[in-house]
Amino acid sequence: MGKVILFASGKGGTGKTTAVAAIGSYLTLSGHSVIRIDADPLGALDLALGLQDAAVVDLGDAVSGVAAMSEVLTLGADGARFAKLGAVPPKFFNALFDNLRKRADYILADAPAGQADDEGYAAIPADALVLVVTPDDAAYRAAAKTRDGFDGVEPYLIVNRVKPRFLKHFRRTLDDAIDNVGAKLVGWVPEDARVKYSFESAVPLALYKSSYPLSGAQKAFRQIAERISRNI
Repeated sequence: MGKVILFASGKGGTGKTTAVAAIGSYLTLSGHSVIRIDADPLGALDLALGLQDAAVVDLGDAVSGVAAMSEVLTLGADGARFAKLGAVPPKFFNALFDNLRKRADYILADAPAGQADDEGYAAIPADALVLVVTPDDAAYRAAAKTRDGFDGVEPYLIVNRVKPRFLKHFRRTLDDAIDNVGAKLVGWVPEDARVKYSFESAVPLALYKSSYPLSGAQKAFRQIAERISRNI
């Protein structure tokens, strides 16, 4: 049975969608089967994967019987499959994700940017919660509040868009993020222009100019994917 990993932040602008896209790619390229779910009605995961014109039905259509699951799960250029969550009532989440667990090793769900609530994405039956933050107090506070909405789910942390000079200037460290969010660090990712270029090119980050050397963000997300495969 596959593992459901929910990626959340509590606020926008942390690069959560980029993390889901890149980690899903590297898990797939290392031999795992992956399904990425965009659970954000305003999400852009399909754009990050170059699937904006391919994903025309969603999991809500599968649950209601309008479309078959095979029609909903769209194959991406990196070999992972993708679907939008759509209008699925939370009461159907357990059955839906049990179905998805049978189809992949990892189901990565990209949560909306706001706070969790029992009637929304907090009802997704996650095996692990990955909180994606930028290195600032507002992001730490939002992520900590989100973590509190998931009793019994192991929280992990990615610190994204890190600028070492910024941290040095304000005398901050990654330990500050760990302490303030209250989650186990699974990796940090440097600020990297290649992330923006790949998004605007509608090419998954892992495949964007994929010949070596890898950029800082590509190396970091590949390492995070390796840690996830070992520990989650």
